[in-house]
Amino acid sequence: MINPIKHSGPLLFLFGLIYFAPTQKFVKSEKPIIKTIKKVDYFIGPDDKVLKRKKAFSSFQYDIHEYNDQGNILRHDSYDKNGNLKNRYLYKYNEHGDQIELVSMSSKTGIRTYGRSEYVYNEKNEIKVKHYESGNQYKSKKSVSKTEFFYRAGNLVKKVTEEIWMGKKSKTTMVFEYNELNKIISSVQHIEDKYLYQKMNYIYNEGVLFESHRTTYPKGGNPEYFKEHKKYDGKGNIIESIQESGNGHYTKELFEYNHENLKSKYQKYEQDDEIVIDEYYEYKYDKNGNWITLIKKFPNSKNVGVTEREIEYHK
Repeated sequence: MINPIKHSGPLLFLFGLIYFAPTQKFVKSEKPIIKTIKKVDYFIGPDDKVLKRKKAFSSFQYDIHEYNDQGNILRHDSYDKNGNLKNRYLYKYNEHGDQIELVSMSSKTGIRTYGRSEYVYNEKNEIKVKHYESGNQYKSKKSVSKTEFFYRAGNLVKKVTEEIWMGKKSKTTMVFEYNELNKIISSVQHIEDKYLYQKMNYIYNEGVLFESHRTTYPKGGNPEYFKEHKKYDGKGNIIESIQESGNGHYTKELFEYNHENLKSKYQKYEQDDEIVIDEYYEYKYDKNGNWITLIKKFPNSKNVGVTEREIEYHK
């Protein structure tokens, strides 16, 4: 059972989830493999009491993630502050570790959705074709697509996706280029083989990713619609991200990380470099080196955000 820190009142932990997350895979290491993570989020005020001041803030948020012994997520549940199930996500994988099914259920809407994938591999065990379909109990096969993958010297050089969504057909082509170290240096995405949609470029320093640039376009190619520039540290973490849109909106984000490669500071700026988010993070760890308590501090507030995790490991 997880008990909130600096709070004397009892907390009955109910399984849950706070948001839908993409498929996660844990990197193999000497650490024990995680089986389940139970997580609770809340805010405490200067009087060490859990806050209920704003409707936008639930006093507690609950979640549970369950993983197999390969580190792939199997189940992701979401419960509200009263312990009622909101959403459930169930995952399946093939023998290669590729996600082949995601089924979600919402207690609020009563709608059950699904996404299913089938992979075909070539003689080099590379993905050759991916078939995908998604839908719900009212409209099966709402989206159906086929993606073909093309390789050169072991590098993916082109990806072509043909999709039918709500009865409308579309085709997207992505082309990739690599440097002499077989690291990707650019990708270009076209729609219907004629409309430029997105360009990405990657810059390396002694083989380590240093910067990336992304530009998206409306149909026809010009003018530029959205630009994103990112800088990275030597471990692949984003330390700066700047976004500019065609309507003049500007955002800059800055990140710092601790010795465990976890985010320790986050700041967000908008027009005229006005800071809109300023957060600092402190962690406590279990004996296996995984964090079990996150304390989020805000320089301009006496309130503190807390996330606690209870981790169970595969034996």
